[in-house]
Amino acid sequence: MALVYPWVEGEVLYHPIASRKGGRADPGSAMARFRRLSVPDVLMALERILDAHVTVERAGLVAVDLYDGCMLYDFGNRRMFLCDLDEYRPGPFILETDRLPGSRRYMAPEEFAKRSTIDTRTTVYVL
Repeated sequence: MALVYPWVEGEVLYHPIASRKGGRADPGSAMARFRRLSVPDVLMALERILDAHVTVERAGLVAVDLYDGCMLYDFGNRRMFLCDLDEYRPGPFILETDRLPGSRRYMAPEEFAKRSTIDTRTTVYVL
């Protein structure tokens, strides 16, 4: 299976090869530039992410492997988009493995515990 997204302008807040170029802290990185935005611009971006996840929750899905690499920000138009959303699963579900995939810094404690319940509370924690 493959997911195809419409093309949008913007930059991923954390690209997989960014760590080789100074990572999130590099002043020229998308994440560092995003962190320098005005509070109203950041709040508007976060509102789009939260609104998307309210819709996802209403559809009965929970986020798995959600991190800043799934966030694409269009600096010119001041808009946030989500991408790489291939790990949303019907929830709640019981974790049958030792951990879920994902970046440790963006994971809830239950995502590391076999037989734990993964549900909308997990998504809220990650957000």
